[in-house]
Amino acid sequence: MKKPNIAIEILKLLAAIVAGWFLWVCIFSATTPVDAEEMVEPFTGACLIFGVITGIVLSMGITFNIIHHRYEKIKAALSNIKITEEREEKLLDKANRVADKYMSHESSIQCTVAKERSHAQMPVDGKIKTASQFRATVENYPNLKANESVMELLKQIQDCQNTIANFKMHYNEEVEYYNVLLHSFPSNIYRILFRYPDAEYYRANVDDDIISDEALGI
Repeated sequence: MKKPNIAIEILKLLAAIVAGWFLWVCIFSATTPVDAEEMVEPFTGACLIFGVITGIVLSMGITFNIIHHRYEKIKAALSNIKITEEREEKLLDKANRVADKYMSHESSIQCTVAKERSHAQMPVDGKIKTASQFRATVENYPNLKANESVMELLKQIQDCQNTIANFKMHYNEEVEYYNVLLHSFPSNIYRILFRYPDAEYYRANVDDDIISDEALGI
């Protein structure tokens, strides 16, 4: 993601000052009597002084809007993660109920064999928490694997977890841009004046859905 550049920000400020100066030249020119030989100003250098003030105020307003916009984007990105995680939680709950219901109808011998085969990918508490763990359970039971609804549930869990991973990466990119912006000129002035906080990166267990060494035989 493109980072803020101090030189560019200074050029933007100068451009805003020039625009402000030109605005006041137009205003004073429009109010100058027609028979006057030159533009009438309230005092010498009024166009320049008013232009500098106008340019600074304009630049401050634009910068404030950028910071606030980035702050809102971070909140929206975090909200997207939470919403998708809630969907993931509901899907995993269905997966656990499917697995529990099916296993309760299987013979104890078959369940023991299936649990041994999937032990490497299952959590300690026996609850399915990732797509790979549900996939391991489905692979152990041909009837489950042949069930189109179960396979669709597996696909939805996989898609949901991939979406969450993408949302997290996007969120961290937004956090990086926002934090760099806050500590760059002239945005750092607003960080002090309006007490904008630094945003925290999203840190989660990256090994949640990575296939285990035991399953790979390494």
